[in-house]
Amino acid sequence: MALHTPTQAAAAVGACRPVVIVDASSVYCLGLSYALRESGLEVSDIDELPSAGDRGRWVALVTDGQPVPETASDEQCALVVLLRELTPEAYATALERGAVGVVGRDSSIVEIVAVVRAAVANRVLLPRTVARWLATRRRRRADGVVSVQEAQWLQALATGQTVADLARSAGYSERELYRRLRNVYGRLGAAGRAEALVRATYLGIVDTSMGPPAVRTVTGLAP
Repeated sequence: MALHTPTQAAAAVGACRPVVIVDASSVYCLGLSYALRESGLEVSDIDELPSAGDRGRWVALVTDGQPVPETASDEQCALVVLLRELTPEAYATALERGAVGVVGRDSSIVEIVAVVRAAVANRVLLPRTVARWLATRRRRRADGVVSVQEAQWLQALATGQTVADLARSAGYSERELYRRLRNVYGRLGAAGRAEALVRATYLGIVDTSMGPPAVRTVTGLAP
């Protein structure tokens, strides 16, 4: 880990939020604590945090494999995991544990500060290769759920085409296409078209970059 802090890192930090390094007694964590302070971040001991109602947003830095402290279950806590191995699987596991930020233990201090700052803002910074791997894994979950033609129907519906338009192009009656679409919605675990399109977008079946989604106002669907 590079402990020499460029001046631009300090300038990018902005307003401080308390950062707690779990197991701060190790030599690595002592060095990390010093580097974070040099970058303008406020580093605190977990026992020094204000009471839950007064502490506001804070960051817990945990090395992968360490137990997450109970205090980190606080909804104001942004969990950042320091990975020993930078594999896509390790990133996925950390995110499934509830991490808002993931970064390598041996990353530069500029990278670590950037991830911490993003976590405070409820944003996740990921390497491009990891983001692509996660997207591919998500699409694999959709394999076999719908056929190529059914995926095309969902894409068309998402970009505003009507069932009547689809029925004409596919050579079905509207009634028959409605029946087939209801079957597709059911396989996606959806009660209707709007919910099906949200699920299809989540699974990568529908690509919203191809046109404005027809169900942009639908929210709150758990994956």
